[in-house]
Amino acid sequence: MKKLLSLKIILVFICMTSFAHARPIVHVYGNSIAKAIGYSLSHQNYKKINGVKVKTQNIVDELKANALDKGFKLKSVSVYKVIKNKKIINVAGSITHMDKKSNFVETKFDAVCNLKKKRLITIDNIKLKIITRPKAISFLVPDGAIALKNLRTMTFKAAMEQVRAVSKEIGNFDTEMDLEPQKYVFISFILGKINKTDKIIPVMSDFPYSDKGSRGKLIRTKDKGIIAFVKTKFAYNNLQPEYFTVLWKTDKKFIPICSYSTHGLVKEIQTALSLKGYDVGTKDGKLNKKTKDAIAKYVKAQKFHLSTKISIALLWFMQQESSFDIPKIVQATLLNMGEQIGAVDGKIGAKTRKGIKKYQRSLGVKPDGKITPELVYLLLYTSKNIDTLHAMDTIFIKPIFLKTYQDKKWPNQV
Repeated sequence: MKKLLSLKIILVFICMTSFAHARPIVHVYGNSIAKAIGYSLSHQNYKKINGVKVKTQNIVDELKANALDKGFKLKSVSVYKVIKNKKIINVAGSITHMDKKSNFVETKFDAVCNLKKKRLITIDNIKLKIITRPKAISFLVPDGAIALKNLRTMTFKAAMEQVRAVSKEIGNFDTEMDLEPQKYVFISFILGKINKTDKIIPVMSDFPYSDKGSRGKLIRTKDKGIIAFVKTKFAYNNLQPEYFTVLWKTDKKFIPICSYSTHGLVKEIQTALSLKGYDVGTKDGKLNKKTKDAIAKYVKAQKFHLSTKISIALLWFMQQESSFDIPKIVQATLLNMGEQIGAVDGKIGAKTRKGIKKYQRSLGVKPDGKITPELVYLLLYTSKNIDTLHAMDTIFIKPIFLKTYQDKKWPNQV
């Protein structure tokens, strides 16, 4: 009886061991890194890629050799290098995500992938370098809305709540265009611990992520929290953006914790419209009646939807040397993408609107069928409408300002 029981235990142990070895290695962070690399390649020249397979153990080994965090919320993927040799792709870049403690984590990667299957990449080998950055919560505070010296007498949490009550919270690594000139104080609350040998440096500069420019100051709350701030007039600086960056100096390196940039959208629109012969009055960056009327006339002349709002995309079209038949561009582009929209005649009928709505759904935005500057820009970018782009004779860049579309992730689980 004892021998039979021992034999059963041995058989159960063998089955359990075999099952454990048969199961694939699961590692949330490792799989997320792999998907982010697949996401980056799908936005390069490999748009048909819809999946990624990885030798996960290799990534796990790399993670063990570096700092390993427990959470992963993708913020962005940047690609520095893509080299293809037959079925082999060498891709290098940087992934920025947030961990469970809301720290920014930058993972630099150098991976060797293969494309043995057309829609699936396999990551054969990878090298990683991970930098965990503290997180900052930033605000634009109207000048005079708060007495900065009073923040020293408060707790970190109470100081943040007081600032939040009178100001506008802004996203880290964000950009925006002011409609009106206004004086602000740029304030960042630094979350997480900072080593004693490290420094926090707030700076306003003409260049992104630069330590050269006007230095701000630090405030320490009564519970030793760190608040960084920069005072600014927020003038338009001759149409050039101004960058407000909080830098973390560690190991003799400057690493940005957060960055925000702005410049005068209205003033740039006034300049562009004036060059096209529209009367905008004084080019002072103020949205006066003449400027509003000129914008409305331009929108109507270009046949954008009449509800079109001021945006960077609208400015981009205004800055083109020639005018274009926007409805025909939309129709021709949709036709080239395989949509049955009928004749390219510039008349937006039911078939064209159906094609527009279908394209909007693919982007994950509200399918309203409206022709806006953002929609046309995206159509040109995704379809690579070369004839129109050559006619525009301009540098056509990735639409980084279209956040609605940018937030659509691949392959959705990332």
